[in-house]
Amino acid sequence: MRRDTRSLGPLRFSGLAGLIVSIALSSLACAGGRPPLPAIEYQAEVSVTVRDASGETTTTLIERGRDVFRRREFELEGKPVAVIDRPDLRVTWLLDLESRTFDEFGRFGDAEGLESLPDPFGSRQPLRFVEEGSERLDGVETRRFRAEGRGVSGVAWFTLDYIPFRFEGERTTGASRQEIVVQYTDIELRSQPAYHFAIPTNYEGYALRSQPSTQTPMSTDEIDDVRRRLREESQRGRPVMGTF
Repeated sequence: MRRDTRSLGPLRFSGLAGLIVSIALSSLACAGGRPPLPAIEYQAEVSVTVRDASGETTTTLIERGRDVFRRREFELEGKPVAVIDRPDLRVTWLLDLESRTFDEFGRFGDAEGLESLPDPFGSRQPLRFVEEGSERLDGVETRRFRAEGRGVSGVAWFTLDYIPFRFEGERTTGASRQEIVVQYTDIELRSQPAYHFAIPTNYEGYALRSQPSTQTPMSTDEIDDVRRRLREESQRGRPVMGTF
């Protein structure tokens, strides 16, 4: 297992604390912050299309979402992989489904092999979302947001349950410019078991993962501290999330 320990130091919230933080984060998103959390668990097929001077490429993947947890399955360099975002632990895991190994990346550090695939809705992409109103798109009632940050800008649409639906925008890196279209289809509202967002016990390096087995309830003072830090981080444009 390869592990990038930068920007770790997980925050662990549960019960009432998790509910308070979840509500606070959704409020911050609507005021101009991180994207809102989905109100329901889901599975969807996602197509990511990138156009630049060299041509056009489209990557298709399966995404599962549950609160702040997210899992994406696709092929990377010809191998089946799963990418698990755990912003509560401030890490992303890249699982090689054939060799049963994984790499761990700090949430704000580089993630070798993943940066080439645009991910405007992901926790690793520090975009700020500002809600602009509602819109009927492809026959679906949606909420429309303006999204900007770190060389990426565009328009994002969510379902009324705040499930990602579509993104249209561009990404610039130096003199390079890419047009990006992300489309969610075949959205199924279904329960997503916790094991989808954890590393299997038979994977090499499992004992070294950033994945606690228990969560400690928070005191009133700790909850107040979370609220304070959420306000401060929102003002600085850097998100903070807990385990819900």
